[in-house]
Amino acid sequence: MKYKDNKDVEVLDPSDNRYKDDDYFKREQEYRDISEHHNTIRYHYGCGCPFGCFSSIFISIVLSIILTFLLNWIF
Repeated sequence: MKYKDNKDVEVLDPSDNRYKDDDYFKREQEYRDISEHHNTIRYHYGCGCPFGCFSSIFISIVLSIILTFLLNWIF
């Protein structure tokens, strides 16, 4: 029923798939009780680099060596 003043109220048969009995609501309450007492902890592993940690470390080492070589060559 969408509105309070709606005159066309639909009554569901217990055999209808949309019909929810007392067992349905008891299960919902049990599910809520269980989920309220559990905390979810998520761990994030890795450095978050798009190419992986090893390649990012390798690239940074190579860039550092090249930069050091260029600075020593210029000065």
